[in-house]
Amino acid sequence: MSNLLVTHNGSSTESLRDETLYQLENWNIQYLDLRTHGPASIRSQIQQKEIYFLLVIKDISESTINDLSLLRKTFPLLSIIYYNSQTKDQEFAQLYLAGIDYCFIGDARQLNLVKTLQKLWQNHWRRIPQDLLNNSDSILSERANRMLQFLEQAPIQKLSSNELAKHLNISESHFRLEFKKYFHQNFREYKQQLLFHYESILLFEKKLKPREVFNILNYKNLSAFSRSFKTRHGSSWQKIVRLSAE
Repeated sequence: MSNLLVTHNGSSTESLRDETLYQLENWNIQYLDLRTHGPASIRSQIQQKEIYFLLVIKDISESTINDLSLLRKTFPLLSIIYYNSQTKDQEFAQLYLAGIDYCFIGDARQLNLVKTLQKLWQNHWRRIPQDLLNNSDSILSERANRMLQFLEQAPIQKLSSNELAKHLNISESHFRLEFKKYFHQNFREYKQQLLFHYESILLFEKKLKPREVFNILNYKNLSAFSRSFKTRHGSSWQKIVRLSAE
């Protein structure tokens, strides 16, 4: 399950919604009309909802390029996708300079869009790693799968036993018992391992700066992130980054 924001300028999105994006099962898809919502609304939506993928359906203009460039700088992990029936050759260079990740134009754009989004989500950094899935039973119950979906999709600040219990409509104590039954460890231990995985990907694979990582993972400040990182990794992020660069 993933979060996709579709921004458009009033052009009809019914066919896209009904004939194309419906194939993305269990995705959280939201639509924003650019005639009534400006760049600030888009940034707010991306941040509050932790949008992973942004689909832009709008003719290219100087303001569009500037807005997309700012989004790329503000949200380095956001996959930005441009989608239109046609575009001019010179506009491809503008899209590239603006930081667009993918561009789908022409008759095959619907099929290519769905395939790409599915592949991107399959390899997304928020996906729970296989070694944490192996701690669970080979065949998970519907309740356990709902827990995993929430952990992958919900904003980082909501990854707590209290929020998960609310999502499942059970008491927090009941949630803790069920979680340990399914995953053979308590939720706090599991979350620490998950954060260990996320930190490693963001710092060493995505090459983000620590000040970017602590914001993404919802720490109050860099000091709080540094303390938690050292507890989980057994060393400071400065030392590990330095060693990895040698």
